[in-house]
Amino acid sequence: MALTIAAKAACVPSQLEDRISKGFGAVEVITFEDQLMDSFKSMQKVLRSYSGSLEFVSVHAPSELTISDAVDEKYRKRGLLCLEKVVRLAARVNCKRVTFHAFQKVSKLSTINDMVSLRDRAFQKCVEGIRSLNHVCEDLDVTLCLENINACVYLNQVFYLIFSATWK
Repeated sequence: MALTIAAKAACVPSQLEDRISKGFGAVEVITFEDQLMDSFKSMQKVLRSYSGSLEFVSVHAPSELTISDAVDEKYRKRGLLCLEKVVRLAARVNCKRVTFHAFQKVSKLSTINDMVSLRDRAFQKCVEGIRSLNHVCEDLDVTLCLENINACVYLNQVFYLIFSATWK
C-alpha cells in the first residue's frame, strides 16, 4: 500500500506552489467563504501547471460554515449554498474531493438529554444536506468527505461536531 501525504495550503498560489515544490504529491486547499471565486481563479493556473506531478487535490470547504445546524436554518442554508459552490468550483479544477465539517454550535451545555437531542437533529440536518447535494456531486464526479474531529473552539465559541471518534 502506498502512502500519500497531503499538505494543507490556503487557496493562494504562493502557498500551493510552496507545498508542491517541497515534494508533496497531494494538497488540500483551504477555502474561505468571502474569497471563493477569486481564490479559485488564481488556484486554477497553479494546479494546471503542476497537474502531472500531483496524485490528488482536495478542497476543504470553509470551516466556519456547516450544513447541519439544527437551530439556525438561515446559517445552515448559507453553509449548504457555500458547499455547493465549492463542489462546482472544485470540479472546474478537476478536483475529485471536497471536505467539510458537520457541527452544531452550542452556547451552553445543558442536560445530557438536551445534548443528545440536539446532536440527533443536527445529524438529520447533515443527512438532508448531503442528500440535497448528491445529484450535483454525481453529475460533477466530486466526492463529499466528512471530516471527523471532536469539539473545537472558533472565535471563543464551542462547536461540537456531530460525528466524532467517540460518537456511538
